[in-house]
Amino acid sequence: MRVAPVTDPEIIEGYNTDALGYRGAPEGLFRPADEAEVREILEWASAERRAVTPVGLRSSTTGSCVAPSGYLLSLERFQAPPDIRPDTCTAVVQPGLNLAELKAQLEAQGLFFPPDPTSEPDCCIGGAVATNASGARSLKYGAVRNWVRRLRVVLASGETLELHAAAVDKNAAGYYGFQDPIQFFIGSEGTLGVITEIELRCLPLPADYLALYAFFPTEAMALAAAASFRDSAPGVRCLEYFDGGSLALIRDEKGAPVPAGAGGMLFVEEEAPAGGVDALLEAWLERLEGSGARVDDTMVGDTRARKEEMKALRHAIPSTLNERGIRCRDAGGGKVSTDWAVHYRRIAAMFPAVRAICRAHGLEDVYGYGHVGNGHPHFNIVAADAEAKARARAAVHEMCRLVQAAAGTVSAEHGIGKVKKEFLPYCFPPRAIDWMRAFKRELDPALILAPGNIFDF
Repeated sequence: MRVAPVTDPEIIEGYNTDALGYRGAPEGLFRPADEAEVREILEWASAERRAVTPVGLRSSTTGSCVAPSGYLLSLERFQAPPDIRPDTCTAVVQPGLNLAELKAQLEAQGLFFPPDPTSEPDCCIGGAVATNASGARSLKYGAVRNWVRRLRVVLASGETLELHAAAVDKNAAGYYGFQDPIQFFIGSEGTLGVITEIELRCLPLPADYLALYAFFPTEAMALAAAASFRDSAPGVRCLEYFDGGSLALIRDEKGAPVPAGAGGMLFVEEEAPAGGVDALLEAWLERLEGSGARVDDTMVGDTRARKEEMKALRHAIPSTLNERGIRCRDAGGGKVSTDWAVHYRRIAAMFPAVRAICRAHGLEDVYGYGHVGNGHPHFNIVAADAEAKARARAAVHEMCRLVQAAAGTVSAEHGIGKVKKEFLPYCFPPRAIDWMRAFKRELDPALILAPGNIFDF
């Protein structure tokens, strides 16, 4: 084999953890420079039955990018300048490009790529596709899946597929899942193939947008307002909630200007035509007045710099909690987080139910925030030690049973990875999981790709 793996333990160690500190035990590291080298690596791995875990910038919070054995396959060298095509609102990119940098390059040419995962400054576009990432603006624009036009994928055998998203609105040919096969690979977490090229669909860059923080006396009032705003403001692209604990966190640790006594906050973004932000702000202030918000405390992003500062403070909440979780790992603890979603009208009832579950399990260090506009909050529990972590996971199981009863999902954007496999049966009956395993075996008979992700064999 022309491509030799790196076996230096010190180098490998730099690739051996994800954003929450989950660790693997790889014996080597491949850093291919092109698709031909990826094919060679996978042909060798299949023949030798050696495990290979594809990785990007390792921003996962589910352990999907750590290798329990075998080899890591880093796509960090797949960073050729993107082929941006403003005339067709498309871009052809390699998977190793940092997402924030890619979006800046698109913006410089008047294009807008809507998905905005919280890990945007730290993740690559290949990882975003492999996990079907989304973010705050998914309320209006959906997840990454909606914005992928074409993929090149190398299978475990070395065979290369070029897959195009469905180009018709109606299709009655064959089984539904196979009418748009590109969708099997978006969100597959490296288990079905290695993505080597992506063609993205973009939009013209919006002329302007309004950003504001709205504070409420209580959590119940903020959640009720969120449901109301979802119905009364159909153009809103971001409708996020942060509980009192999350607000105290960014006030105390990041110096955020959070007003005293705030029981909850909504983060809102809505696009406006050039010169139209003032009128939009007036409409939102009127909505807030009628919802019981503390209107005088409303924070408005009136400059680009201010908008970026507000977004950074929102992103500081999960990153700060990640840091706290990592500090607890030596004692067997860590951050236990949820990624479930239900219909947005159920959120106001889910929050007190989840709070009650956490109290029943003796959990106090609990933070609730996230994408309530589309029914997708994140509850983060910081467990000080192994015993607290066990109680936290038991609590999450109870939450998942509520989610199952509400016809929701246990993972709306972070994937399953290695740490959430036990929750998958709340979404699918055993036979359906068996079908997924069978499909995985069809594409990867030796089971070399991303072992331990999504399910075990």
